Amino acid sequence: MKIPTKEHIRATRKALKETQREFGERLGVDPITISRWERGESSPKSRIVLAALVEAAAMIPHIRPAGLTEKGFEKK
Repeated sequence: MKIPTKEHIRATRKALKETQREFGERLGVDPITISRWERGESSPKSRIVLAALVEAAAMIPHIRPAGLTEKGFEKK
């Protein structure tokens, strides 16, 4: 599974209308971690977190971030 970009992460969170704290709770990470991902300072590494991120993004197919398919973020 390809690591989502900072744009994918932010677009998913915004489409769900969640704060960084709420999104962090959904994914099981600290809100500071969400902030770092969205600024491109780090990226999700845990397969569990990646799976949760894909699941969250899949909930919003009409606003699905570019590059996200039913199987995860497509490879370039």
